[in-house]
Amino acid sequence: MQLIDIFRIIIGRDPPVDMPPMKVKLKPGAIPVKCKACRYSPVHRAFLKKHIDALMASGSCYRNPQSRWCSPPQL
Repeated sequence: MQLIDIFRIIIGRDPPVDMPPMKVKLKPGAIPVKCKACRYSPVHRAFLKKHIDALMASGSCYRNPQSRWCSPPQL
């Protein structure tokens, strides 16, 4: 397989990347938006659960119930 070493197969605790952290700049007067969750097929829901559980286990993301901004995942 060509370029097999470029893509991840398993999400893990990799060393930090040597680059500056991303900064998010909001437009002045931006109002928080929460979108409703989309309906997903059972196959898509199972994939999302497995993927998000792996991201949370690796420390790449965390649950934030106080967030004022929210959008559904795009598959």
